[in-house]
Amino acid sequence: DEKTAKIHADAKILHEEFPGITYEESIRFLTNRTMKSARKQLEAYLEWKEAYRVEQLLSESPTFQDDSEIWEYAVSHSLTFFPGVKLEKKLPRYARMVNTKPKQTAEDRKEKDSEVQKRMLYMMPGLIDIKIASLDLYALAFAMYFYLVLDRQNLE
Repeated sequence: DEKTAKIHADAKILHEEFPGITYEESIRFLTNRTMKSARKQLEAYLEWKEAYRVEQLLSESPTFQDDSEIWEYAVSHSLTFFPGVKLEKKLPRYARMVNTKPKQTAEDRKEKDSEVQKRMLYMMPGLIDIKIASLDLYALAFAMYFYLVLDRQNLE
């Protein structure tokens, strides 16, 4: 339809203007936004990625055997932005991606086929305990976790 064609045309422009994003990311930033608003949001997003060394997070990320390892890696990366914070307990994993396909292997998670990647985000906010860590740390850990589990070249 006409709206979809416009989004794809604008996404191509944004993708050329912001080479640090994928085409699919440009589509996500255009959803329900004007070009002006999308540009503003993309600039903020790229500043956030740089400030929190997200590309480093991706380039250094090991191969994970399960979702809990991804969470632990996201927490450890997030802790580097909170100097002096030493956790007395593990940060509770209050968010997790749950596969609808049982016993998915690490290789299956790499598949780009959206039919294979039927997942849901399971949130358990009752596990957030501000005696363990600040809400800022929980939020950053979640953002890093989410960034690690979602493929930037997928519209999932």
